[in-house]
Amino acid sequence: MEGLEGVWTQAGTLEACREELQEVLEEWIILGLKMGHPIPSIDGVALAFHEVP
Repeated sequence: MEGLEGVWTQAGTLEACREELQEVLEEWIILGLKMGHPIPSIDGVALAFHEVP
């Protein structure tokens, strides 16, 4: 998917692949936020965060 470079997974079953993909996406988003990278919107869903003072 465009904007999600480096996100990839494979597993023995469809359900295992879904679980793996969820974990990989969570880690990708957290790392991207820590590094200040923009997080693309997916299917019209956009993430936003605000720093707490």
